[in-house]
Amino acid sequence: MNFPYTFPPGGDWLNFLPAIQVFLQGGNPYLVGKEFYGVYEPFWTYILLAPFALLPFWTGRILLFLVSMVAFAVTAVKMGASKFQLVMFLCSTSVFGGLYSGNIDFLVTLGFWMPPQIGLFFVLMKPQIGACIAIYWMYMAWKEGGAREILRVFAPVTGAYLLSFLVYGFWPKYLFNMLNNPWNWGLFPYLVPISIFLLYKAIQQKDKRLAGISSPLMAPYVTGYNFSIILLSLFNRPALFLAAWAVIWVTVFLRAWLM
Repeated sequence: MNFPYTFPPGGDWLNFLPAIQVFLQGGNPYLVGKEFYGVYEPFWTYILLAPFALLPFWTGRILLFLVSMVAFAVTAVKMGASKFQLVMFLCSTSVFGGLYSGNIDFLVTLGFWMPPQIGLFFVLMKPQIGACIAIYWMYMAWKEGGAREILRVFAPVTGAYLLSFLVYGFWPKYLFNMLNNPWNWGLFPYLVPISIFLLYKAIQQKDKRLAGISSPLMAPYVTGYNFSIILLSLFNRPALFLAAWAVIWVTVFLRAWLM
């Protein structure tokens, strides 16, 4: 099925949509669209996106755009954004790019402010955003109640992942293809030392925000959309927030000029 590629363009949504449709029909969504690098999020992502996929194309696409924007705004407010920071955040290239393309970072970042047992299902939709947050939550669970607390917090999401492997095979293997994706902004492994330092400071200071900054810096594959987690983590550091906002925009313009 061919879908129109006009406003809202939704280049990523055009990849997600056929995968969701195959998932709803009982097929394997991880075998869809591999010529375009595919989409490789856990199956509950497709469940959450199913309402948009079941609607007529334009109705679902525009509704996804609006829901994404509201979700980003709610997360920003939950993370302590001032009115000025909220406007700047929604005008950032990371948020605008995600809305424009129909990406799902709005779902991932929702998990940032949720209780860990629930939040893990969201932040681990994209490990390049949420892996270090998950590590932070694991350490906090250990400090609170040892192995038993880790089991209580992580058992639901671990069980869901194991179920997905049982049904669809070990689909994360396809993620290795993403390293060659032209949209990859990753500077792996050059920023890993900085990422590890920030994760250490997050645990030392019990500051989840630093863990949010750490994840994209560690990831072998990361896109410009994924830096929304960094902006969300910097609302309590206004000067750094503005600096990061500007740097990301400048980087976008430089990439566009050099390509």
